[in-house]
Amino acid sequence: MLSEQRWQFTQFPTCVTDKFWNRADKSLNKYRTEFKTAAELQVAFTAIFDLDKETFREPDLVSHPQVAVWDVDDWLLRINSAAAAPASV
Repeated sequence: MLSEQRWQFTQFPTCVTDKFWNRADKSLNKYRTEFKTAAELQVAFTAIFDLDKETFREPDLVSHPQVAVWDVDDWLLRINSAAAAPASV
């Protein structure tokens, strides 16, 4: 989600290279552990998206249309499933 990435950039403006992505990963992990339900997570990400729209305006859905879930490539769905799975040791 582009708005979430822009939010991360504003949260960690002095981080460079891998340090930024490490901080971004920790931040996202905090969201995954802090918000226990999909509804709670949706509220949090909606707040980030609303702030992004205030800053950067509404997204241009003509030039950059949203992709329906059923149109997402199979490989991306597999990656999302693997990322959501518990880590194995």
